[in-house]
Amino acid sequence: MLPYLTAFLLLSGLPPEPQAFPSPSVQGPGPTIQLVAEKEPNAKIVRVTAAQIQSEQIAGAWFYTLKVNAVNNTSGTVNKVFINYEIYAPNSQKLLFAGKAALQPQNLLTGEEGRAQLMVNQGGRVKVTLVEWISPEKGYKTYEQMQEFP
Repeated sequence: MLPYLTAFLLLSGLPPEPQAFPSPSVQGPGPTIQLVAEKEPNAKIVRVTAAQIQSEQIAGAWFYTLKVNAVNNTSGTVNKVFINYEIYAPNSQKLLFAGKAALQPQNLLTGEEGRAQLMVNQGGRVKVTLVEWISPEKGYKTYEQMQEFP
C-alpha cells in the first residue's frame, strides 16, 4: 500500500514528505484548506464554575470544607458527575492532596448546576483536573479542565 501512496503523492504534485508552511494551511494543487484548531466557545461539557476551601475553627481545631459548583452545558441530562481535584500548599507548588468529589444531585438537566461539599484534611489552593460524567446517549465522557481556583 505504501508504494501506491508514494506514487500517488508524486504524481499528484503533493510533497511526499511533510513540509513546514508559513501559515496554518495546507497548500498544494487546488484550493487552500485552512486548519483551525480552536476550542469551541460553547463546548458541550460539564464545567466547574467555582471551587474553594473554607476553613473554620471549632474548639481550637481547624476544619476545612471543599465546596465545588459545576454546570451541565451539554444538550441532555448527565448522570453521576465526579470532579477530580488537587489541593496545593497556599504559597508553593507542593501537592498536599488529590481526590474525587461526587456532585449532587446525581442527575443534572441541561443548564442545571450541581454542588459537592466534603471535608478535606488541609487548606490551600484548589485545582480542578478532570470532570467525569455519564451521558445516557453517549456513555462515559470527560473534560480535562486543569483550572486552578483561588
